Parts: sequence; structure tokens; C-alpha cells
Amino acid sequence: MESESTLSMANAYKVFNMMGKRLSLFFANQVYDILVQHAGAPESLRNSFIYSHTEDDDNKLCWEFRFQGHFGFGGKYWSERNAITYYPEDHTKKLDKLEAKVNKLLGELK
Repeated sequence: MESESTLSMANAYKVFNMMGKRLSLFFANQVYDILVQHAGAPESLRNSFIYSHTEDDDNKLCWEFRFQGHFGFGGKYWSERNAITYYPEDHTKKLDKLEAKVNKLLGELK
């Protein structure tokens, strides 16, 4: 059985070695449509989101994108998991339900 510190180191390694996932232009626009329509992301950030997830240079790919919206400053999209999260200190039942809805919609994208 692994110790708690070993597990923490394994998790830290995963976090620090995360890489962005390149999205197709079509898929990135589908994702951002959901973020705008259901999570309150501003339309004004669409171009930045698209560029950040479709760039040809692997070193410039975005693995987290702060869209904010209804989730406040902590509202983030994670390309590697195709999911959103937000800061634990901002959690409410209403936002938890909205997060689950958005993640379900994102999970249904092809």
C-alpha cells in the first residue's frame, strides 16, 4: 500500500506535467458554445479560447482556461478532461448542479 506522501507526489507529478489537449476548430467552438450558453462565459473571450486550444505549437497549448462566467474567477475549463471546475470556496448547491449539467453536456460532445 502506498503512503499518503507517495500518493501526493504522484498527484503533484500529474499536475505539473499536464499538457494541453489540442482541439479541432469545430470541437473548440462546440465547447465554447456550451460555456457561453450554460456557464455564462463571455462571448468576447471566444477567440482567445479557440486560439489557445487549436494552436499548432505544443508549448502554447492551454490546459486550463479561465472563462469565469457564472462560476466567478475560479470558473475554468480543462482541455485534458473536457470538463469545468470552480473554486471550492465558491461552491453552492445551485452552482454544483450547474457544473454537473455543463460537464454532462461537454461529455456528450463528439
